[in-house]
Amino acid sequence: MYVIKYHPKNLDDYFRYYGGEEVFIRSSIEMWIKNPDKPLLIYSPPGTGKTALVYALANTYNMNIYEINSFNVKDVDLKTVSKYDLHGRRTLILIDDIDAILETSRFDVDSILDLKIPIIMTANDIWNVKMKDIRAKIQTGAIQALELKISKITYTNLIRSIIRREKIDLSEDELRTIVELNYPDVRAGINDLEIRIGTGRDRLTNIFQVMNTILTTKPKMIDVKNYLDRNLNIDDYRNLIPFIEWNLTLRYDGEELKKAYEYISLADIFFFHSSIHRRWNLFTYTSRFISFIATLKNSNSRSRIELNRIRIPVMQDSNFHQELHMSQKKYKQYGYLFKNIFT
Repeated sequence: MYVIKYHPKNLDDYFRYYGGEEVFIRSSIEMWIKNPDKPLLIYSPPGTGKTALVYALANTYNMNIYEINSFNVKDVDLKTVSKYDLHGRRTLILIDDIDAILETSRFDVDSILDLKIPIIMTANDIWNVKMKDIRAKIQTGAIQALELKISKITYTNLIRSIIRREKIDLSEDELRTIVELNYPDVRAGINDLEIRIGTGRDRLTNIFQVMNTILTTKPKMIDVKNYLDRNLNIDDYRNLIPFIEWNLTLRYDGEELKKAYEYISLADIFFFHSSIHRRWNLFTYTSRFISFIATLKNSNSRSRIELNRIRIPVMQDSNFHQELHMSQKKYKQYGYLFKNIFT
């Protein structure tokens, strides 16, 4: 998957994608890290590389990231965070999507101002009403701010460089369409590219074949993970996970079925966090937990599942919401609750 494959490992890697016009951003963040006496806020629209930049910075300067986000903020006690980890690396606190945290949780921004540990916050919307206190602290100089910008030219060159490296046959018109639809969201553009080059295949049949491999063969877990990475793009997992879930009873029962449901549930949770909340570093756990299913001892016949016998999730039926007298929007939110009733 290109989003993972082209995830920058350090600052040189990061700015190789963005080109020379981002010299100001690099000089600003490197100047800050040499004297990080004030928290730094990096803000820009979703998918433009804020979190990737922080991790690239940490890798370049051999720092350990202590990440705070919407999912763990309630369990965090900043007073217990050490300046150095067990390997002697300096700690860098990343408060990711601070605007989202402030929407759902009470977070005392004043509590981070006196910490003697480098702190970087990221935000998608600096003008969110919940960001009022942070904006005020930026004006007083208590917090530094850096806007992460990417021009349309740079964005186009980034997508084009992936096309060139992967030797993809894609016209300039198709490239322009990707840019127009997704700019400035880099992740969305890369995912769109990957989906487009897969349009020549029957995606449903491909997903079905992947499901068959997982449920009917007995490979090692790591082999399955590599197989998933080679054959699927991120968007395919939206169908693969319910496909597997709905067909587990054809292969397992008892304790093994219980474990299989636990693994696919965990895969679904990590997929949700990584795709909806853009926690891409968690995505590897999605394929890992799916791989665990292949290691279970099946209780039923392990012959291949025939395509005409596959149980297709009712959520794939675009008209099913009418049977439930629900709007499509409500069905997307709550339709899964009815799957065991109507199948």
